[in-house]
Amino acid sequence: MDRKKIDLAGAIATFIIGLLFFIFLLNPLIRNQSSLSKKKESLQREIKDLRLEITRDRQSLSRIKTVNILNKDALFLTKKEIQPFILKYVSRLSKKHHITILNIKPAEITEKDLLLMATFHMDFKGDFFNIYNFIHDMESTQKGIKIHDISIDSIDNNKVETRMTLKVYVGNKGKLQS
Repeated sequence: MDRKKIDLAGAIATFIIGLLFFIFLLNPLIRNQSSLSKKKESLQREIKDLRLEITRDRQSLSRIKTVNILNKDALFLTKKEIQPFILKYVSRLSKKHHITILNIKPAEITEKDLLLMATFHMDFKGDFFNIYNFIHDMESTQKGIKIHDISIDSIDNNKVETRMTLKVYVGNKGKLQS
């Protein structure tokens, strides 16, 4: 009987040692693992959110770089400001080069992210060399104005009539403020 008591006492002692081992060593490890799994999921969500934010920031930076590439002095206007700006600018430039403006028609203004693109059709006449200098000045300034299409017809001695389509690229001030 003593042997049975010893075996029973050994079994109980083994069970108690196993229970204590589980309570003091394994249980905290299991809880820590569960806690670590939750932290891992939380960090994965944060990483995903940060990646989205980085992507948005890169897109914004790309748009800003596009504006700066088109225009080193980065002119920013609203949709309402483009037409008066171009009319004033072309008028001043035409006076400087002694050119007569026959017609200026705004065609369309399109918006793409931080960039506004406006199209204008112009008709004017004057001395060929004055028109040449006018066109050169218009394209060489940092105003984001590019000549898209041009046709020149001779009127008489050294006088020409010119039609052209201008593309104006400026930063969208309305988008920067929002």
